[in-house]
Amino acid sequence: MKDGDEDCLEAINLFLLGLKNDSFLLINALNLTKSNALVKFCSASDDILTIPCYQEKVQEIASFSEQFLKRLGFILDYGVIPSIIARVGGGRANLQQELEKLVTYMGTRTQITLQDVEKIISDTSESTYDDFNCAIASGKELQVDKWTRTLLSAGENPATIVRYISGYFLRLYEGTILKKQGMGLKDISQKLLRPAQFNLKSPFELQCAKWTPDMVLKALDTLLETECQIKSSNYPVDVVLIRAITTITRIAHKLCG
Repeated sequence: MKDGDEDCLEAINLFLLGLKNDSFLLINALNLTKSNALVKFCSASDDILTIPCYQEKVQEIASFSEQFLKRLGFILDYGVIPSIIARVGGGRANLQQELEKLVTYMGTRTQITLQDVEKIISDTSESTYDDFNCAIASGKELQVDKWTRTLLSAGENPATIVRYISGYFLRLYEGTILKKQGMGLKDISQKLLRPAQFNLKSPFELQCAKWTPDMVLKALDTLLETECQIKSSNYPVDVVLIRAITTITRIAHKLCG
């Protein structure tokens, strides 16, 4: 449901009364206050997960980044903060994840250079999709729901989203094949992940251990079918995309959760 507001309450109530297993309703709403009837209803319901999103100014994000790093004792070279903001964008949750990656990478060093930022903090799309794809393959349903809504709200093409997910699952397929051939999980992650993806190492190794090649191929078939439906079907493309992502994530949750 797009652009939800208090006029939708009756329809939402009817949906909840007829709720069955494996059914879900995704409601997207813009610029609602805490006093809005829809916000109050969803916040009070035990059957609805409400996730507020806030649009922040670049100055606030820059200040947050600088304070976060300096509080940990880091010295920042000229241009480090603008470079971080340019690469990550304005999402506070994604920004904090990238800053934590940078802190982990620095180890005992305290002087952060532009080279450190460029090596570890990926550009917005690449970084976002790394976390998003990994969350799908790990069965992290809440994270996946958040990333999906973020990408769609940002105007990302659903077909592009599918292709990024497919790329990750192709890598996972290669990992499951290497495991089947006897390669160790640490060697697999070292072979298939880029240096900047070191934060994916543990979850990717678990995925390679839990998924089988046949199961990954089924997920890839689902993604291929979804891309075809997005390009040719009369169904709402957002619904087609969310249905496919939810299906794969639930399978992953049973395997890795």
